[in-house]
Amino acid sequence: MKKKNNIGITTRVLGGFMSILGFSGCDALNEPLCMYGSPSVDYKVSGVITDSDGNPLKGIQVALYPDTVYTDEKGEFSIPERNISFTPPIKFTDVDGEENGGEFETVEKQLDSYEKKQIKKGSGWYSGSYEYTVKQSLKKIEKPTDGE
Repeated sequence: MKKKNNIGITTRVLGGFMSILGFSGCDALNEPLCMYGSPSVDYKVSGVITDSDGNPLKGIQVALYPDTVYTDEKGEFSIPERNISFTPPIKFTDVDGEENGGEFETVEKQLDSYEKKQIKKGSGWYSGSYEYTVKQSLKKIEKPTDGE
């Protein structure tokens, strides 16, 4: 007669449940610390937007998730410190058309392509705090004149 083994079933069910929760990877002594969540970083961004000749551009839309700001008469902008789980792209768009010196190209770049300075060190999933300094020049869009 075969004896029914309930301990084996219980162990398998409990082991499966624990592995779903991630407990099986956290018990080794020489393993890295297990953490749950997403990597994150604090960042603050400021800068200046100019035309190809170095003249400041007023009214340029600066979009950096989740913020949208506009440059002032000196071409400067500032985005307050944010904590986010990824480094987003930054986009510069001339939204006022011909006002403020003509129409300018739209530029989108990765934020990490600009100068940055680490303000605070991170640990684990938290990468720390950074200040980005953006200096971006936008090229004027030349429109053909009548007769060309």
